[in-house]
Amino acid sequence: MTVNAEKSNGGLNWFVTGLFIVAQLAGGGIVALPTAVIQSGLWTGIFLNILLTIMACSTSIMLGKCWLILQRRWPVIYKDNHCREPYPEICMRALGPRFKNLASICIQLNQFGICVVFLLLSSKNIQHFLKAFFDINFSFCLLILILALLLFPFTLLKSPEDFWWAAVLSAGTTTIAVILICFGTLMDSSVCAKISVGMPPNNKFSNYFLALGTFLFSYGGHPGFPTIQHDMKKPKEFTKASIIAFLILSMLYLPVCILGYIVYGNSLRESIMNSIQNVWIQHTASFLITGHAIFSIIIVINPINQIAEKKFFVPQEFGPFRIIVRGIVLFLVVLVAESIPTFGPLLDLSGGSTQTSTALIYPCICYLFLNASEQKYKLKETNKNIKIKFNKRFQDSRLGVSVRKRTEGQRIFEAEGPRVFFRRFSMNRQTRENKVTFYSEYNEYATLKDVLTISDKKILFLSIFIIVFGILGGGAATFTAIRELTYTHFVPPCYISVFMDKQKNEELFKFGSINCCGPNQNISIFGPSKGICSETNLNFYD
Repeated sequence: MTVNAEKSNGGLNWFVTGLFIVAQLAGGGIVALPTAVIQSGLWTGIFLNILLTIMACSTSIMLGKCWLILQRRWPVIYKDNHCREPYPEICMRALGPRFKNLASICIQLNQFGICVVFLLLSSKNIQHFLKAFFDINFSFCLLILILALLLFPFTLLKSPEDFWWAAVLSAGTTTIAVILICFGTLMDSSVCAKISVGMPPNNKFSNYFLALGTFLFSYGGHPGFPTIQHDMKKPKEFTKASIIAFLILSMLYLPVCILGYIVYGNSLRESIMNSIQNVWIQHTASFLITGHAIFSIIIVINPINQIAEKKFFVPQEFGPFRIIVRGIVLFLVVLVAESIPTFGPLLDLSGGSTQTSTALIYPCICYLFLNASEQKYKLKETNKNIKIKFNKRFQDSRLGVSVRKRTEGQRIFEAEGPRVFFRRFSMNRQTRENKVTFYSEYNEYATLKDVLTISDKKILFLSIFIIVFGILGGGAATFTAIRELTYTHFVPPCYISVFMDKQKNEELFKFGSINCCGPNQNISIFGPSKGICSETNLNFYD
């Protein structure tokens, strides 16, 4: 049965598709973006939020149009059958196999990094939840393993159409969490807003690039978008899904960022959750964000699994090979999480490198070249610039048509013209790999000259701006994140920290769970800070 036939009765609608997009992006951004706004300053942070919302929405729409072009030009491959790696296929049809391989590597690293960040975030929140409500000092490293084991059965589901419920639950928990975060922050404002210090004193220039890396991470879930669009009932409605998704994201991100800056200032550290001083609100919101992150892992890891299955020729049907391949992928995610048990610098690194490439740069390049190629074909067909030489025997092995003999095909060609000839044979004769056409240039790649001359000038200007911004901003953010990860934020891996002195491990739990406000991070709305405030870190932004 073809995918088209299967979707006659099912498939994702555009609103649920929008929730899938929100589910892929929102969790890490809500937790980490307030920190990025502290690093960059309030107005710079708001500007970057709005700018990246527009750019990411634009590239999402471009990516959706690229997939529609593939479905029009190669319908048997991309419309009538299930495609396991739609994003790399878009890159291949735009610029060839080498570009596909480069994109495939970036996509896998990108999705892999998001899975690691969400796994760390979920485990850290569960650890704080157990400490706050049950006074249990449970090992963070052990929680990573337990959570991965619980998630594994859900990662075996085939494609987004099989776990649409994860997107709905993820978006729902995130929305409720944002409401609670805003409410808890407003409760703290009577004390903390009066003494908050916005941008850190002597703010380092590198903090701006770290902030940019966080912003890029928060808007960069594009590698999974074509996989979701492929499961839509009407893929052409992906534009509507993108617009509603990024509108929802901006409404979730902006209030949290603005309130976090005004109320907590630079006492806010790696997560806004820990700055909320009402314990019940703090941990309920953390619990909801944890739910979002857990559901998002199921969504984000799926493209990696499908690409891995294609590489190892795993059958489409459920079986032992799917369990083995997907189990190995999840094991590697756990291994990296145990090796780098802090998500802040990892988030900045992922945002500045692979996220920038797959979310901003590649969609623009692919759309420009695919659109130019299609317009080039339509232009030539309109002008009837079709040239076929019949001065030698022409034999097509798929159709078995010999033009030297006076066959039905030649009679049609001579009597009714080339357009009718091509249409009849492309409509009536198909192979399993492609819809047949005798117009060989239809499958040719567009050149840079074609892109510059054929493309709509407004789209061309927008794409060039996004590409340049991605290269410069992403490069600077990546360099800064590598430096931070290497020199200033080293945390021992889990398989080393287990051998640390027990007393040193217990010191981590002798403080409270709230990052108190004020210049010295020691002001609590409940009075004396002893036993309430967490350990101070006045050099967090240095």
